[in-house]
Amino acid sequence: MSDQGWIKVYRKITHSFVWTNPNLLKLWMLLLIKASHGGNKFLFNGNEMSVSSGEFVTGSVALASEFNDGVPRDKAVTSRTVWRWVKKFENAEMLSIKSTSQYSVISIINWNNYQSDDKRVSSECQAPVKRVSTIKNVKNKDNTITSKQLADDFDKLWKLYPRKEGKKPAFAAYKRAMTRKVNPATNKQIQNGIVAYSKELQAAGTEMQFIKQGSTFFSQEAWQDYTAIAEQQEAAKPKFDPDQWVLDTFSVYGSISQVLREIQDNNVPVDPERAKRLITEHLSSLGRDAASYS
Repeated sequence: MSDQGWIKVYRKITHSFVWTNPNLLKLWMLLLIKASHGGNKFLFNGNEMSVSSGEFVTGSVALASEFNDGVPRDKAVTSRTVWRWVKKFENAEMLSIKSTSQYSVISIINWNNYQSDDKRVSSECQAPVKRVSTIKNVKNKDNTITSKQLADDFDKLWKLYPRKEGKKPAFAAYKRAMTRKVNPATNKQIQNGIVAYSKELQAAGTEMQFIKQGSTFFSQEAWQDYTAIAEQQEAAKPKFDPDQWVLDTFSVYGSISQVLREIQDNNVPVDPERAKRLITEHLSSLGRDAASYS
């Protein structure tokens, strides 16, 4: 994994489920850092392989090894757990996975959004500034790189769309929306729109013949009609309340040790000592002895 280059992270990550779990946040940062900036070729078991920008090759054991690098052995996370978290990212449509019996190719969805395009960089990083400028100049001079990135991102969105008809005009419309100077679209907006539209279709049991063709959806920029819906649904999701989670979990199990076990086994972002104190105070308010619920 190269230690050169930049990735960009939006502040709205603080509203994501990733933010509530330090392990998930660490793993997501690792995946972004490992992803290839502009594509790469390498040898695997004597065969030449290549990955596109935003992709990398790994396996559950190798990924867990990198995740646990520098972590005490007794606190290391198993490869099975790490891969379960990766699958959680896939279910959240943050990445896609193509696996073989020997390796997996992980592709970051909307990779283009994580590429640095800020013009202002700290004066303490003059050398990186020159590297970033060089990469931008190459991209501006070589239109095939920009076109390839657009094509790669569009293909990922196209895979999500329920009625894949009219791909060529759909891509043309997508390219216009992404490259216009005033209020350009973003991959995240389009993805949210597609997901919201798909959920609406599924809930209504809409037959295929009544679903917008892909060319129509992109030409009309119909994702704008559903992006607001997706944002409203996200805002309506209940926020994680660690104190309430502790008390709710205790009410289910009636055991302090079981609550602590749930925190450890599921990596719940709750301090165990605070959990014990909350339960003890709760039982005290009811006139009960916490020792009886250990």
